[in-house]
Amino acid sequence: DDSVFNMKRPDDLPAFLDQENRLDAVEVLQQRILARKATLDSQMSVLNSIGDLEAWLHKSNPDCMSNIKVREGFDFYASVATDGSYRKGVNQKDYLLDGIPDEDKKRVPDCKKTFPLEFSMYTFDHLSGMKNRKNLTQHQEKGLIKHLPPGTDLRKFGHQISHGLMRNSTSWLHLNLAAIYWRVKGDAYNALECARRAIVTAP
Repeated sequence: DDSVFNMKRPDDLPAFLDQENRLDAVEVLQQRILARKATLDSQMSVLNSIGDLEAWLHKSNPDCMSNIKVREGFDFYASVATDGSYRKGVNQKDYLLDGIPDEDKKRVPDCKKTFPLEFSMYTFDHLSGMKNRKNLTQHQEKGLIKHLPPGTDLRKFGHQISHGLMRNSTSWLHLNLAAIYWRVKGDAYNALECARRAIVTAP
């Protein structure tokens, strides 16, 4: 079935006679793919050898980052997030962040304790980065605070989400908010664990 000579309609004489041309076209395409793959492998090898991308850019091309104001305003790691409120049928009552007991010791959302999620293709767990997610690091994404209500105290917010998950451990809204919380804190592993569960529970 994998042969280029495999025909859907063996009784099609014109298609049969055109087999040689099809083979030539396949071989040309294969050579192009192999050449492209070699180029990409070479480029990835260079990128993988670079520890600090920003430092490398500054050293290899000073003009690229010579203006400090431009450098400060440039985000090498663009962040994307949403609190889920854009979804049809979602309202503020669904967040269940009111009436949370004000405890001296603030809780933090621990999505790993909500429900087990060993492996899921929906969250790309078969990829190397996800398999080794415990080793991932990230900077604090403080820009994501804009997705929280104005004047929100991050510790209190984490406490509220934690209680929200205690009330409903499979709430994709709370799991998603927990992922944002950990991204603001700069904790890649916990952010991913929350995001994974938000994905598999989202309607």
